[in-house]
Amino acid sequence: AAAKNPAIASAQTLLFLILHGSDEHKSKVQDEAEQLLQSAKRKTCTTTMPMSAIRQSCYETLRLTSHSIGALRKVKEEVVLGSGTSQEYKLCQNQVVAVSHIVPSLDQQMWGKDADKYKPSREEWTKVEAKPDEYKFSTFSQGHHRCPGQGIALQIMELTLSILLVHYDVTLEQNKEAVPDVCFERATIAQRKGKVPVCIRIR
Repeated sequence: AAAKNPAIASAQTLLFLILHGSDEHKSKVQDEAEQLLQSAKRKTCTTTMPMSAIRQSCYETLRLTSHSIGALRKVKEEVVLGSGTSQEYKLCQNQVVAVSHIVPSLDQQMWGKDADKYKPSREEWTKVEAKPDEYKFSTFSQGHHRCPGQGIALQIMELTLSILLVHYDVTLEQNKEAVPDVCFERATIAQRKGKVPVCIRIR
């Protein structure tokens, strides 16, 4: 997973950008990609600013492709979820619970009515004070089980995306409407339900 997920997420980030990114956002990402690679070439700092357009794209893609089942947790003591509601559910001590990361990512109460839409300009990614906690944005899990490689995974995504944008022309070989939907059946960052043919040319 440590090797697969950043690679899958990088490809998904580029695809979401191609399919749903606005011209303005694409232009910002392109400019930042060139700056990032120049920085890497000079062997200076290669991390982007926390609220950069590239990082916004990465975070929004990770939100929309979070694992369907990403965490297993053992119940320490009995607890009732949804207490006082019609959907009350009791968890007993020592039960093992599978936690879905994609569910909170698509929750309209948390992310708004457009929770299922690609929107890298969300205030969660553009305003420091609105940054979501690890339960609202749970792609990297929570607490003691939180992914220790989050920082390097983001850097891999940003650098991979930058290399593809700066050194290659990547175009779809099919209409945007024909691109397969995201699929959550695999135990990785969500992939696509089918192949996405692309043409990659060196610039």
